Amino acid sequence: FGTQDAMTVMWKTNRPSSGRVYWGETAVCPNLLEGKPAQRVHEIRIEGLKAGTQYFYRVETGSAQDKIRSEVFPFATAVESSTPFAFAVISDTQGNPTVSGKLAEFAWGQRPNFLLHPGDLVSTGPNDSHWTEHFFPSMHPLIRHVPFYPVLGNHEQNAKNYFDYVSLPTPEYYYHFEYGCAEFFMLDSNRNVQPGSEQFRWL
Repeated sequence: FGTQDAMTVMWKTNRPSSGRVYWGETAVCPNLLEGKPAQRVHEIRIEGLKAGTQYFYRVETGSAQDKIRSEVFPFATAVESSTPFAFAVISDTQGNPTVSGKLAEFAWGQRPNFLLHPGDLVSTGPNDSHWTEHFFPSMHPLIRHVPFYPVLGNHEQNAKNYFDYVSLPTPEYYYHFEYGCAEFFMLDSNRNVQPGSEQFRWL
């Protein structure tokens, strides 16, 4: 989840470990943020950033003796309201990581500011491998660089995995964000959206 002054970085390890993010305005990434100890899903929010600015980050997991580190990747904060921006929309990535991976590569070639995903990220939401072996590896060429804003599809089955693997405003199955001159209202149409329903009243 990215804003004008913050960005959330998330990753998963195959065993509980400590995690940290190095970040900065150059690829040297001189700033350090420590995550919670003994985590498998790591979530660290970088705050105090400048709007419409490119930054760099890398993640690191483990102890000094047993350390794994990622490559350095760029990201950019949300733009000011007067600045033009572009975004990609990719949905129904379930069941075909080869195709969704190509779409992610093509999308990143256009350098969008962010990705909207209107649902059906995976074939079966409760199946963890559909996230860790299909969705995230295939979308990595794009979402390692830009924030993505998803909503639940029927294939997610309201699974805990969705809520573990994304970082969104509460209650996460519906939310709102601003980017540049636009506002985005994200709804879960698998739930009740009729007049008088929770999402209807909120919207």
